[in-house]
Amino acid sequence: MFESLSQSAQLTIHTEASAEALLALRDRLTRDGQKVSFNAILVKMAAMALRLHPKINASVGNDAIQVWKQIHIGLAMEANEALIVPVVRTPDLKTIREIDHEIAELVKKLRENRLSPDDLMTGTFTIT
Repeated sequence: MFESLSQSAQLTIHTEASAEALLALRDRLTRDGQKVSFNAILVKMAAMALRLHPKINASVGNDAIQVWKQIHIGLAMEANEALIVPVVRTPDLKTIREIDHEIAELVKKLRENRLSPDDLMTGTFTIT
């Protein structure tokens, strides 16, 4: 992430949007009082957007642009006053509930200091 920040142009967009549909979706997905996280919904939304616009699922390295075929979304988390980005692999092929379970497992591993290098590698897009 540091290499990306230091060697490529950064773009930040600020906008406002209604979250009514997001809240309604979360309510529909709630089972037995167990809610899915907004993070799981956002990961799924980003994955489906990357499927529709595959050229965004790309990175620059060795003076070339690499467009990735698979979608692996990193989700930025705080750990001991540092930023760490575990990766949810192929969320475009998973349900929101499956993504929610995977994120919960990553958070548990983070809290127990059990994240492996494999949990942090091969992200193609990051949500912060």
